[in-house]
Amino acid sequence: MEYGCGTGILTKQLAKKVTKKGAVYATDFTLGKVKRADKRTKKDKHVLVFHHPSLEHFKTRVLIPGVDAVVSVGILSYLQKP
Repeated sequence: MEYGCGTGILTKQLAKKVTKKGAVYATDFTLGKVKRADKRTKKDKHVLVFHHPSLEHFKTRVLIPGVDAVVSVGILSYLQKP
């Protein structure tokens, strides 16, 4: 899971490392960036990119199973009380 995927540059790299049996879930709070990340990873069927507008309450409309790792590069700078 990538929390704060931005435009999907790292998401694309993660998709290459995760096998087709696995999945990459990527989210960001900026809708424009989510759209770019989604477009960038469109051919990677095991990647799910979604918009999450709140930094305070992480709830998704998609059921995400247990994940092996969470990647969050740079998102801590946006949080008031990490």
